[in-house]
Amino acid sequence: MLLAPGQVFAQSAPLPALKAAFVLNFAKFTVWPEGTMAASGAMELCVLGDAQVADALEELVKGHTASNHVIAVRRVKPDDTLRACHVLYAKGMDGQQTNQLLEAIKGSAIFTISDDEHFTHRGGVANLFVEGDKMRFAINVEAARRVRLLLSAKLLAMAQIVKDGE
Repeated sequence: MLLAPGQVFAQSAPLPALKAAFVLNFAKFTVWPEGTMAASGAMELCVLGDAQVADALEELVKGHTASNHVIAVRRVKPDDTLRACHVLYAKGMDGQQTNQLLEAIKGSAIFTISDDEHFTHRGGVANLFVEGDKMRFAINVEAARRVRLLLSAKLLAMAQIVKDGE
């Protein structure tokens, strides 16, 4: 379940490994619109701006599937074609870059994640943050609905729910 990252990696786990575990679990607890993934296609987990999370995610996904799809990790740049991503974790962007990124993929069924504290308020789907000594996350349910993602009730029960612009 989603609590597994904290239990598997314990509190001494490196932050990139924890973030990678959350990214993988978000993929496992989400349903994409019909036709989003080809029957034989891979689920693309894209990482922008954080090589350490990409490394940890590549190691973590070995042998895992999500929605009966092989999982592929792809390192991307802001000017890449991002619409092929199913999950996009982005780090190191300012507010203007975040707005540009979200505008570039607007309407695409992409589960967007960042550790920018204002990401979900700007229209991103999920925000990772550390509270005390634990990794937590916020979900913008409206943003997920706009891109036609169905989020598990178990995922939502553990999330801090936020809205655009809050």
